[in-house]
Amino acid sequence: MSRNSHSIGEMISTICFTGVALWLGFEALTGPGPGGLRALLALCAVASALGAARFPLQRLADRWRS
Repeated sequence: MSRNSHSIGEMISTICFTGVALWLGFEALTGPGPGGLRALLALCAVASALGAARFPLQRLADRWRS
């Protein structure tokens, strides 16, 4: 197995992180509610997006360390 190939489970979790990030981001931008709640939704959207980008971020960190 090559270094860049990922298991089906990893691909599924990446798709889930992406979907949740998009959904939370949309709700943060358009949803009703107080500003604090919307800011928390936006923070969670960013965290989910970072989770979806975990493999490229790891490759970047590996290159930076070497």
